[in-house]
Parts: sequence; C-alpha cells; structure tokens
Amino acid sequence: MTTPSNPSRANEATTTTGPSSSSMGTLRDQAQESGRDVAHRVQQVGEEIAERAQHLSQQGREIASEYYQQGREQATIWEHQLEEQIRAKPIQSLLIAGGIGLVLGLLCRR
Repeated sequence: MTTPSNPSRANEATTTTGPSSSSMGTLRDQAQESGRDVAHRVQQVGEEIAERAQHLSQQGREIASEYYQQGREQATIWEHQLEEQIRAKPIQSLLIAGGIGLVLGLLCRR
C-alpha cells in the first residue's frame, strides 16, 4: 500500500466542501437584486391592470349610457304610437282597457 506523500493536502481536500463566504455574499446580493426586480415588475403589472380596468369601466359606462338612451328613445316612440292609436280609435281603446282591467281584477281575487 502507498501512503500519500503530503498528508495535510489530503485533509484539505476533504474539509473544503462548501462555498466561500464571499461567494455566499455575492449570491445573497444577486438574490436581493432579483427580488427587487420581481417586486418592481409586479408593481408595474399591477399599475397596468388598474389602468386597463379603469379604461374598461369607462367604456362600460359609456355603453350602458348609450343603451339607456336608446331605451328611452324607444319608449318615447311607443308612447307616441299608443297615443296616436288611442286618438284614432278612442272607443275601441276604452273597451280594450276595460277588458284588461276586468281580467286583472279577476286574477287578483284568486
């Protein structure tokens, strides 16, 4: 059997297994930097989402306002058409209204 020529070197190789403290500091600094970058990017994405949500909300209000206005216009048109029909045929309109009232009165009793 052969023995190592320098026994202190054999011990050195087995005791040095982990990274040095300077490389640990560098890794820690890189991790902190990466964490800051991620936090900054998350903040930017959050701001973009908030802006888009506000824009979509504004669009939704505008669309709802347009539909509301169209509904009002349609109701006004129907109102004028009904008035014209009542003026054209007042007796028929009166009999129809009385019949509807009678049916509703019978339904409410039951």
